[in-house]
Amino acid sequence: MLCACPSAEARARAAFEFVRGSTGAEKGFLFLHRSGELVLAASSRDQTVPSGMAEAAAHFWSQQLQAPADDKATRDIGELQAAMSATPSASWVSPIGETFERRILATDRPRWAPVGLVVLAVDARRALTPIRHAHIAAICEAIIDSGDAVPPAP
Repeated sequence: MLCACPSAEARARAAFEFVRGSTGAEKGFLFLHRSGELVLAASSRDQTVPSGMAEAAAHFWSQQLQAPADDKATRDIGELQAAMSATPSASWVSPIGETFERRILATDRPRWAPVGLVVLAVDARRALTPIRHAHIAAICEAIIDSGDAVPPAP
């Protein structure tokens, strides 16, 4: 899917739309690690990033990169759901009261290799649908292989 995209922008949009659609989120944002920083790569309907979101995403990203190595081990979906629900910093509320959930996009090659962060709107009536790690890993591998994002050095 991503290999057929003609540009970095098209690959980011395709990756984002897959994640957004798979989780059932109505909207969201994709930030990728480029040139040593987290940058906006795609959004729903080209929406503007809410005030404070980019800074909060960068802070969350930094916290995740500093987590102990055991926290970055590949986990099954049940463990991930438990970890996400136990992590209060995984959600962020915009100035107008919209709630978003932040999820690191990473793969193992052979070490933990984060490439970005997806921030998805959460509907108060239902949780986001989990995505299989194999799908996220494939997306991350394609993003890395295309040079669209570079995992930070350990």
